[in-house]
Amino acid sequence: MTSIPIGAGWGEGEIILDPLAAVSVLLLTLVIIKGVKESTTFTAVVVIIKVAVVIFVIACGSIFTDTKNWSPFLPFGVKGVASAASIIFFSYLGFDMVVNVAEETKNPQRDIPIGVLASLTISTVLYILVAAIITLMVPYQEIDLHAPLAVAFGNQGWKWAQIVISFGSFFGLTSAELSGLASQPRLFYAMAKDGLLPKWFAVIHPKTRTPINSTVLTGVAAAILAFFLDIQILADMASIGTLMAFTLVSGCVLTIRYRNPMDGGCVSPRIGQYLTPHPKIDLRNPAKWVVIVIFFAFWATISISKSWHPALIAIFSFFTLITSVIFFFFEPVDIPKSFKCPGMPVIPILAIYFNVGLMVNLTAYTWVRLIVWFLIGLIIYFGYSIKHSNLAVVNKELDIIEQQKIEQKEGENENENENENE
Repeated sequence: MTSIPIGAGWGEGEIILDPLAAVSVLLLTLVIIKGVKESTTFTAVVVIIKVAVVIFVIACGSIFTDTKNWSPFLPFGVKGVASAASIIFFSYLGFDMVVNVAEETKNPQRDIPIGVLASLTISTVLYILVAAIITLMVPYQEIDLHAPLAVAFGNQGWKWAQIVISFGSFFGLTSAELSGLASQPRLFYAMAKDGLLPKWFAVIHPKTRTPINSTVLTGVAAAILAFFLDIQILADMASIGTLMAFTLVSGCVLTIRYRNPMDGGCVSPRIGQYLTPHPKIDLRNPAKWVVIVIFFAFWATISISKSWHPALIAIFSFFTLITSVIFFFFEPVDIPKSFKCPGMPVIPILAIYFNVGLMVNLTAYTWVRLIVWFLIGLIIYFGYSIKHSNLAVVNKELDIIEQQKIEQKEGENENENENENE
């Protein structure tokens, strides 16, 4: 056994030490430090093995399926589906990580969208097929929570298949670890180049050409978390963090597509007269409407999931829909010529609804951790990033130039006044 319980009672069960998880993280960190080519080759081999085992499970598991196991089809109802989806959402974490290595692709505008959409489609299909097979093989109440696939095949007399599935599970976890450990340092590197983090994070190893400091820091931090924290806590944190990130990304898509940098917003004449600039509030800015939509969507989903009074559910749902409709009156600006989000603004708005709805189903402890982590991020941003970002430096230089022009203009006016007096 790799897990060693040392105590209990810390909010959600025992504190467990997992040295094997920590060692595996450190070993994979060394693989990433070796360089992009080496880590990419290793990842390719691991993914091939993992996908082969998944296909084996789907093909061979179909032999033992029984449609009677799907009765009842939703034993825990829609709330059970939403709760389960919110917990396992971290399994979609790797797709957005593809974007973090955009600087290392030859044609990112073409390759990144293809890579994200293709991997998302293939993985989603495989997820659904595996879930269908295991629930058709075993009644839901008899599914083993620790090793469902291996135990299911073992109960059918295929003991050798347990070894194959365990082997594939190991490589599946390895590829997930590798993708996270490889992408996070690239994110730190990009943020450091933009001045949002100290330049220390952007240091490149002269031989391997990898962000060495960011990679080592990520690996050590991940190893410490893996060593001390229970996997359920990490899974919940990864899920709520991913959902929060996807919510913010959806809001950013709306903001960027409808933003007019000249006046803070770009609205059609049909509604522009009602959103005219106010001395304190400018409602033409789509970013403000994104915050309002997220706020009402949060309370609407809370009221529904907690079965509040129908009047409260109706009120929050009404304001959620009304504030969302505003985006249909904004006129798009700065539309990308290459890949762009289709179905605007419907898809980003629906993404916000679903993400917030799934976040609500996570535990209160998870929300507390998210808030603490979010506050730490805000402290870093307002304490360092906002002052040292490249944009802030450029704005400061522009302010200096503008001030010099004003002073020069004032000096010229004074000279003209003196000449007139003479």
